[in-house]
Amino acid sequence: MLCSFSESMNIIVTGSSKGLGASLAQQLLAQGHSVVGISRTSSPPELKNHDKFYHFPIDLVEENSSEMVIQGLKRNDLVPNAIIFNAAKYDIKRDYAIPYLKAAGQLNFVHPIELVKALKMEFGEAPIVAVLISSVMIFFPDHLNYVYASTKAGVSNAFTNLRWNSIYSNFRFKTFYLGPFDNSTIRKFVENRSDVSKVAQYIIKSLSKPGHTYFFPNHYKLLCVLSRFVPDGLLISALKKFRR
Repeated sequence: MLCSFSESMNIIVTGSSKGLGASLAQQLLAQGHSVVGISRTSSPPELKNHDKFYHFPIDLVEENSSEMVIQGLKRNDLVPNAIIFNAAKYDIKRDYAIPYLKAAGQLNFVHPIELVKALKMEFGEAPIVAVLISSVMIFFPDHLNYVYASTKAGVSNAFTNLRWNSIYSNFRFKTFYLGPFDNSTIRKFVENRSDVSKVAQYIIKSLSKPGHTYFFPNHYKLLCVLSRFVPDGLLISALKKFRR
């Protein structure tokens, strides 16, 4: 049985230095959890100075990043109860050079799968909730976001397959679909602390719930409610109509 989120737990948050990741870390700490924040850059003072915050300065694009995360957990005697895969590369710069494509594939797709496998090997049957932060735009990719959309769709599908694998029966896999955002609004959203705080709060509330979760701001809140009762196929059809 998986831990209740009313208990104090050890939670990993990737991309914790700013934006949604930093907000998630702050709110989890405020609720009494211990947080492992993973980012290339240093964390904000409100995180660094907290006695339950552990910063791992790891570049998740590096091929040995999963091993470095495991080493950090062992060094601090931490057994994770949950991990939130927030770090990602978006197609904001329209840079489709080979180095960018390789980095996006590693961070968005390869790293989450490798880290789940590494956690399984190191901590055995310890119950872990693995949450993937994704976007509804993976359901209708275009030439402006195909790298992000395809890599996120791929890892979401991989998580679904792992969920049915008996070896990973101690894991609970969730995908959090954030939207409806396209590349032109992602940076604006990340810089709006009020929006980010609301989404972080909603993600944390959804951690103990089964199944995937959707969050739609403003007039899309109705779809958020409907997502609990309507099959995914019908919901996506509705999203496409709203988007036109």
